[in-house]
Amino acid sequence: YEASSALSDLLFPKPKGFRRAPTTRSTIGSQFKSQLGKLMDVLRQCEPHFVRCIKPNQIKRPREFSAPMVLEQLRYSGIFEAVAIRRSGFPFRHRLERFVHLFKCLLLDHSQPRRFALAPFASRDLVQRAQQILAATRQDFSGVRFGNTMIFYRAKEQRVLDLLRNLALERLVPFLQRVTRGTLAREFRRRCKRSAASLGRAVAHARSAGTEGIDDLEAAIACHAELLGTLVAMFACEIDEAMQAKRLRRELQQLLALEEEVAALLRQDIDESYDQLIAAVERLETLSTISHTPRQQQLKANARELLDRNAARRLGPEAEEALWVLDKGRMEAVAAESERLHFCNPEIEHIRVLLALPEEKFVELQLKKAVELNDPVRVINREVRLKEIYLRKNASMFTPENFSKLRAPMEFACARFLDSVIRSKRQELASGMLFYSSRPLHTSLTELEPALAKEATQLFKCLLAFSGERPSPYPPAMALQVLQAGGTVPELRGEIYMQIMKQLRSNPSQESAKRYWELLALALMSFAPGPGCDDIVNVFCRQNAEDEGQKFISLLHTVTYDGGQPVPTAEEIPTLISGFFARNVRSRFSVAEAAGSVTVPTIDRRASEKLNAAAAPQRSVQQQSASEPVPEPASAPQLSPKPSGALRFVAKVDCHSPSPSLQFRKGDIITITTQREDGWWLGELNGQIGWVYNTYVAPASE
Repeated sequence: YEASSALSDLLFPKPKGFRRAPTTRSTIGSQFKSQLGKLMDVLRQCEPHFVRCIKPNQIKRPREFSAPMVLEQLRYSGIFEAVAIRRSGFPFRHRLERFVHLFKCLLLDHSQPRRFALAPFASRDLVQRAQQILAATRQDFSGVRFGNTMIFYRAKEQRVLDLLRNLALERLVPFLQRVTRGTLAREFRRRCKRSAASLGRAVAHARSAGTEGIDDLEAAIACHAELLGTLVAMFACEIDEAMQAKRLRRELQQLLALEEEVAALLRQDIDESYDQLIAAVERLETLSTISHTPRQQQLKANARELLDRNAARRLGPEAEEALWVLDKGRMEAVAAESERLHFCNPEIEHIRVLLALPEEKFVELQLKKAVELNDPVRVINREVRLKEIYLRKNASMFTPENFSKLRAPMEFACARFLDSVIRSKRQELASGMLFYSSRPLHTSLTELEPALAKEATQLFKCLLAFSGERPSPYPPAMALQVLQAGGTVPELRGEIYMQIMKQLRSNPSQESAKRYWELLALALMSFAPGPGCDDIVNVFCRQNAEDEGQKFISLLHTVTYDGGQPVPTAEEIPTLISGFFARNVRSRFSVAEAAGSVTVPTIDRRASEKLNAAAAPQRSVQQQSASEPVPEPASAPQLSPKPSGALRFVAKVDCHSPSPSLQFRKGDIITITTQREDGWWLGELNGQIGWVYNTYVAPASE
């Protein structure tokens, strides 16, 4: 059945179901050989890199390195022998074309340092060119070997070649960069000059044609951007003509938008669109340098005419309202608006007269108006402002030397036990009484009883310890003693403030002065200086502290009208000091303009009649019936009062504020009948009824 001729197949046909027995069998060895051959074919097509894996430790834990174990693997796996074999050969090999391309910069001609020219090759043969490069370096390259198409060398030669190439590039690259950048800059300048002419013509045409020339301007700007191209990214500058063109394009776009906005506003009800129409007309006037089309001019004239007709109807009530409360901010706004709209009436004329008054006269009028409107907070605010004006004008009258309770300088000097012969010593002590001293005081600066004078000298030692001029284990504890003495003994308050100001005057140490300013802030947080001394502290802070002493003056106003804070603990003192100097401290009584800074009440023109009707009758609090309304400050929010019956309180300070506030002196017993949640209480004293702030009084002991 193995015959291949057709005649044999015809004579001896194969039986049905005949299958030829296999001649070969696939063994495991033949399969492995076949797979290995395929693998080798794949490897020959790749660039294999052999990686030897080294185990750092036996416990398979990260960041654990066993040096002996690693050394054994390197030794017994033949790594050292492979490295030795590699080093004995030529690990660095390049094709000659590649070598010449990489290292031809070594042919730099050093005789012409500013031209940076390369020496020409002497031959076209690549081997001779490579030899020329190596010879130009004047180094020993005897280990280099040349083949027909490649060059071979070891690590020593590679290090030298890389170093020489880097040195050559350090000189060559900056020169190439300089030449390239100069070429690009000159090309950028040429393109800018060509573009500036077209932009200038487009800007001139757009200014004369108005919004009708915006298309030509857009085309000129687009042409400018296309002409500069990618050079803009390299040279971050803009020519004047381009900036003018872009600015004019924005203005023309705004003008087109305003044209449609004004047209839409003129179709609306003037009562609803009045403010928007004013703003639109003002923006139109800011664009007056651009030529307006006839339609834009007509729209502007119609809007102005409509605004003039409605100015009287709108400015009249606003002027009357501003006059009623004497709100300077609103008065100035009304005056400016009337000036802009060329409108005037008697109320506006009166506003202009009042605004022309000196500030002192105007504040006096505001104070009278605050009393009339029954606004206690604004009354205090205006009183503070009047005092500030007076203190600024007469600052020379409120120096520490003018304190009424101060000892005479010679009396202060003679209080120290000295021999009468040493007159110069006493004169020196008297002249330096109110100036910095690092020595303890021998007596108080102010006239005090002997026991208090002795305590004042101890307090001065605490001041020296807090400032670091005397040893102290914990300076905040020294400050705490001063604050506790001022809080519990009112007679020592003026003495404490005079001692602090004494140490701040002519203090040679900046760090020491800083500590005394901190102590002054702590004192102003805790207790008021008292009558007479408060004005001196005010003027002193304004003349010597930063920012005209505004932070300290605000604390002074707060402690005078709202009362001081509880005396802090020694641990809280550093936090209080850092917080005071870190934030912008401003009391509600020390704002520059009261009507623009404090809450102004809703105007009620019957407020004066209500106030007079409530304060005129001389009746006791017990006679008030529950149905009679209690007069409340006009500036306070509408809070529901808490009837408290007849509670007796003692005054902590003197209060001479005008009506509707209650006037009283320290120690007076005031009967409180109504306590409001905002802090204003209704009280009665000697048949007089008025408002008392809760920080001015304390519960009377039975």
